[in-house]
Amino acid sequence: MKLLKVLTPALLLLALLLAGCSTIQAQEPGGYLTGATLDEPGPGANQIFNITVAKVGDPIGIDFRGLVTSGTLSVQLKDASGKVVWQQTAGTGTFGMNQTMIAQSTGVYHLGLAWEGAVKATYNLRWQPNKIEAPRIQPVALLEGLGMLLVALGFIAYVGIRRLGWRYLLVGAGFWVLTVVLKLVWASAGNSAIYAALKSILPGISGQLIFDLYVGCLTGIFEVGLTYLLLQVIDRRRGHAPWRSALAFGIGFGAVEALLLGISPLVSVIVAMVSPDSLPFEALMALSVLNNPLWGAAGVVERFFTIWVHVGCNVLIFYAIAVRQPKWFWLSFAYKTLLDTIAAYIQVSGLTGNLGAIWMTEAIITLLGSAAWWYTFHVIAPRYPGEEELPIASPQPSVEG
Repeated sequence: MKLLKVLTPALLLLALLLAGCSTIQAQEPGGYLTGATLDEPGPGANQIFNITVAKVGDPIGIDFRGLVTSGTLSVQLKDASGKVVWQQTAGTGTFGMNQTMIAQSTGVYHLGLAWEGAVKATYNLRWQPNKIEAPRIQPVALLEGLGMLLVALGFIAYVGIRRLGWRYLLVGAGFWVLTVVLKLVWASAGNSAIYAALKSILPGISGQLIFDLYVGCLTGIFEVGLTYLLLQVIDRRRGHAPWRSALAFGIGFGAVEALLLGISPLVSVIVAMVSPDSLPFEALMALSVLNNPLWGAAGVVERFFTIWVHVGCNVLIFYAIAVRQPKWFWLSFAYKTLLDTIAAYIQVSGLTGNLGAIWMTEAIITLLGSAAWWYTFHVIAPRYPGEEELPIASPQPSVEG
């Protein structure tokens, strides 16, 4: 408890200091379409962007990529007189075109599509008044996804090596899925309205901080509160779970999150390396930050220590039920709320695009995860009541004679 009393104010202060780490990037003029579709039964054309050229020699960068399911599709650039000054055609399959045109006259240029027959396609089209650099995703970008998967598999292997019990590992994973899905349903239904209301009533940092605390409390309510209520029902029917089962449950709860979060960037990076033309330019730009291993390593560090937070908080729930002392539940609730309040602040403040801010966040998560590990094994483990393991299953009906 003393460790938490020392760490908590320091961590909150560090989180507030992150506000000074954001960077503002100027938005370049231009236009883009992402995930647009075309399904036409016969020949035709359309105009998508107007491009004003102020002087001869101005560059026009065009990036056109996607998938033609059937037919052929051309992207065209017409000058102010309507003359086609540039055109490229894509046939069936994925395609990618990146071109910088030099304007030979002034006026309003028109960028659009044309097709000579029936066509079905999905495409992404972007232009800007200079060269467009399409990033190439390097193998080092696999670090984040692979690292998260290895972290998750390492914790799962620990369950097997220490014979903690696969049943509780799977139950913990199921509880994570259930609680997070319910939290997301609630958040998608009401968060936008709540955020708008808070910002109108309390403009500035105060409204944002209250919203961040609200988001953190959602995690406490669903991931901790709902888990506590459901485990109490199980406890009344089967008795409290032993230490190794509580530990396995917490690992399952955190490892499944790491697995799912690792699969997403791993698949995206593999697709970007194998078939970059199938992804929007914006998606490639977002993934290109992973070419810097410091970005990927940040995600791996975050998952490792976040799993320890999950383990610690879930063990506290089991302990609260075992010893019939709700204060341990409230400690778990406060800890999870603190973690996600900080995470919400980082997200809403737009600091996720700043590498320095990201690593300051990882420093906070490292402290929280380390404290959770220490408290789990040095405070709760020695106190946890020993009892023979009882399975989580419906009791068999008894036969009374």
